[in-house]
Amino acid sequence: MKSLNKVPEVTLIFWIIKILATTLGETGGDTVTMTWLGKTTSHPNPNG
Repeated sequence: MKSLNKVPEVTLIFWIIKILATTLGETGGDTVTMTWLGKTTSHPNPNG
């Protein structure tokens, strides 16, 4: 009998790419935020 599942099988390569993209995205976002805060204020947390 033919399978009715039309969703492709999730592979190990998919998860590796997903984890790398998430990690690099968060790291890049943190870097941009810290760089922006460092240039606009004398201290990263002016209220602290």
